[in-house]
Order: sequence, then C-alpha cells, then structure tokens
Amino acid sequence: MAPELVKKYKIGLWIYDEAGEMPVRVEKSTALDISLNPTVNTRDYIVDQHPTNEIDDYAPTLNQLITMYKGNPDYELLFPHAYDLPTGGKAKRKVLIVFMQEPVMRDRYTLQTAWQDGAVYYTKSGDEYTAAGEVAENEFTEDTYYTKETELAGYKAWKMPESTLSFTNINGGESSLTFDINFGGVIMKGYASPDPQDKHPVFTRSDNAAEEWVDPFKA
Repeated sequence: MAPELVKKYKIGLWIYDEAGEMPVRVEKSTALDISLNPTVNTRDYIVDQHPTNEIDDYAPTLNQLITMYKGNPDYELLFPHAYDLPTGGKAKRKVLIVFMQEPVMRDRYTLQTAWQDGAVYYTKSGDEYTAAGEVAENEFTEDTYYTKETELAGYKAWKMPESTLSFTNINGGESSLTFDINFGGVIMKGYASPDPQDKHPVFTRSDNAAEEWVDPFKA
C-alpha cells in the first residue's frame, strides 16, 4: 500500500450538547492543532551516569477558531455557551475526536444451517457442504456452522467526558470565535462508527476502564 498523506478532513471534532447526549461536529474551524503537552519529570537515579527523562502523563489541549455562521450547528452550539461566560462545571463538555484515517476492523460470525436451502438438505464433510437429496416433510436433519467475515467497525477515536471549553475571543471584524479545549479527566480510547439513521458518531470504548483509579470517597 502506497503512503497516503493524512488530510485535515480525516480528523473530525465533535462537541456534545449541554445534556451530553448529542455530538455536534465543528465544521467551520480553520485550526486543528492538538498539543499533547507531555508531563516530563527528570529523575537522577543512582545507578545511571546521567539523569533520565520520564513521561508521567499527557495534558492535551486544542485551540479552535471558528468562523461564525448564524444557523450553522457549530455556531448554535458554541456561541450561546460563550455568551453565558461559563465557569466551573458549566464550562465542561464531552468532546470526541475521530481519526478517520485509522479504520478499525472486526470479525463478524454468522450462524448457518445445513438445511437452509428449502427442501434440499446438505451433508457435511470437513468444511464442505454437499447437496445430498430431498427430505420428506419433518424428516430433515440439521447441522449448524459459522461463517466469518471481516467488516469495518469504525475509526479510532478519543472521547473526553470532562473537557473544559475556555472562550478567549469574539472577533466581530473577522466573524470568528476563539476558544481552547482542555482535555481534563480521562481520555477514553476506542472507535466511533456512524449511527445508521442520522450519521452522528457512536463511540465504543476499547481500552480497559478497569485500570482507572476510582476515588471511593467521590460521589
């Protein structure tokens, strides 16, 4: 497979509504620069000649500049939010980033029967099924097996349930709205697939949620 340049439209950004139920795609943005911001600690172990840099964590941020089109879904989601000058928990939203250049495949197994072709029944030898004749009513025999197909499950994605939206500028002269997204809390890794009806992304988590530390005293 020849190398393929990753284009900007292959990385999609969705911000959820206030209820956290419906994702709205950011369409009129002119920026898509995710700063990963690793937390690096330098440790000078006694067995090493030189200090060692170790990455303890990441604190990604994403700066956004959208062109304001009244009536466009991203404007109708974000401008009222900026107008309210939200603070504390009101400034948090769920955020989803989908990397559409990274497909996720899965195996799909389908149950088949050896008598599925009407009145003709089949016998099985190894992996081969052969039509063996007709069967009188209520005298058929049944044999079942599975077929396997590989299908597209979705595309690699991050979901951040507690991201903070920090609005920095409303520029009437340039018709733009600027804000920063800070990926607070956990970054869930998984894949997103389009809903069959309205095509909004449906996220499926694939990393191990059991590895997360849960504060036993936090409500």
